[in-house]
Amino acid sequence: MTAIKAGEQTPSRTSGEWWRQRPHPRHPPVSRRRTLALACIGAASFWLVNLAISLTSIAAEYRTATSIAYVPMLFEALAGGLVIALCVAYPLQRSFAESAPGRSVLAGLLLSGAVLVAATVLIEAPAKLLAAAGPDLRSFLVALLFNGLRILALGAAIGVAHAHARMAALTPSARSGGPARSPRQRR
Repeated sequence: MTAIKAGEQTPSRTSGEWWRQRPHPRHPPVSRRRTLALACIGAASFWLVNLAISLTSIAAEYRTATSIAYVPMLFEALAGGLVIALCVAYPLQRSFAESAPGRSVLAGLLLSGAVLVAATVLIEAPAKLLAAAGPDLRSFLVALLFNGLRILALGAAIGVAHAHARMAALTPSARSGGPARSPRQRR
């Protein structure tokens, strides 16, 4: 709990302002615009990898075996990629905002890897391995490969975009490691 300074009023829960309290010092506020921008970049990379995968013969065979229509699958991939990207972009900004920009890619890959594990355990494994027709190990492994490629590409794209935004936000003195100086002062 933060101490209240003299003369400072705290919003009460009944005033409707309780949600505007100062953020916790460890967690900087997260910009909705930046989160949405990162999510759109991640969703675009997810969709592009999905499009590239869908043009292969293995994907055509998988779609035939699981009765997936091609065009609706493309729209579903766009929507699913946006949801997954939001689940990666928000925690990346919330937890790794103060870390070095070079670590953003690794953090994006770790977060997307966690999403991949969760999607595999909660969605793919029950659908493919616990099916009434019997376990279909081959389709499970193909789906795991496709999801791994798509979700990890999403995490890498979000990490790179986050690192780029962090580098652009740094002042020239922070980039060079010293105080900002004019060209005359450097002599």
